[in-house]
Amino acid sequence: MSGTSATHFFRRWSAADDPAQLLEPDNQWSTPWGAPDHGPCDKCRGEGRTRYRCASCLEHGAENQCPACGGRVEFTDVCPACEGDGTIDRTRRRGVSVFPSVGGLYRYIAERDAGADDLVVEVEGRLSGERDLDADAGALLVIPTEIVATHRFDHERLDALRARIRSRPSRRPGQPPGRGWTQVSTGAKRSPWSPTRSSASSGPTSSASGRPRSSACSSSAQVSGIDTVGRASFARRE
Repeated sequence: MSGTSATHFFRRWSAADDPAQLLEPDNQWSTPWGAPDHGPCDKCRGEGRTRYRCASCLEHGAENQCPACGGRVEFTDVCPACEGDGTIDRTRRRGVSVFPSVGGLYRYIAERDAGADDLVVEVEGRLSGERDLDADAGALLVIPTEIVATHRFDHERLDALRARIRSRPSRRPGQPPGRGWTQVSTGAKRSPWSPTRSSASSGPTSSASGRPRSSACSSSAQVSGIDTVGRASFARRE
């Protein structure tokens, strides 16, 4: 994304936690907050395919090098929650939930009306090869190799983005908001939305997106995300 290396990713984070936890292999797994509910997929309603809308490219413009969508921005693909078979039965996945741009992380949090956090952590890493439950929003699962920086969470930016989204709704009517991820490891299960959830992270208290999960088939980063993405989303805090 603009001004960001293709190998740099973002998720929200709590100032009370050490971002270095994200570099520990045992913390580089993601799973939904709460019980790992399995059952009929409410993201795609059992159809196996769903609409993708890349939060990062919606914010910054289509980018051919975007690791989340390759510049397609909006398209239909295999449902990331049920992986195409209409049933959610595999919710523990390899990687930390993140977004490829900080703008994508903020948009994910705003669209899901998730809670904010203290920081946004920027990591360098590689894709894990697994789909984030909120891949349809542009969340990714990565294996962090370096903590690049931590940035103060921009609450004014989030508030302005929320106001913009409320005045021009972008989510399809009836579209599930996304299942919150939390990374599986040690530590308090607060989520970022971070595009990931981890027990080591301080993600939101409910989902990585900071919202309580509504059903067994609700979809995921980030948090952060955020937190998929982040705690969601954002990429969620690990």
